[in-house]
Amino acid sequence: MRRVVIVPGSMNPPHRGHLSLALHACRHLAGTVEAIYLLPAHDNLLHNQARASGDATPCWHVEARCELLRGLAADAAAAARAAAARSAYSSSA
Repeated sequence: MRRVVIVPGSMNPPHRGHLSLALHACRHLAGTVEAIYLLPAHDNLLHNQARASGDATPCWHVEARCELLRGLAADAAAAARAAAARSAYSSSA
């Protein structure tokens, strides 16, 4: 059975912990994961309430959070490729 990992959240801002959570789920599901989706919330009730009460808590716009997530995913993919290449090299040496 192929699975999809979905990680929702405000991701304000997104960070490696969000990606780590998804990758942990993939390791736990042992090779059955077909896709990972990191879903930043478009709107966040707690941030809206804080802003309405005058709190100056910064809230990244959803497009900015998506761009940051794309960067995190690209970095993780590059690291995974490098690790696979090191593993293949060390097993052939």
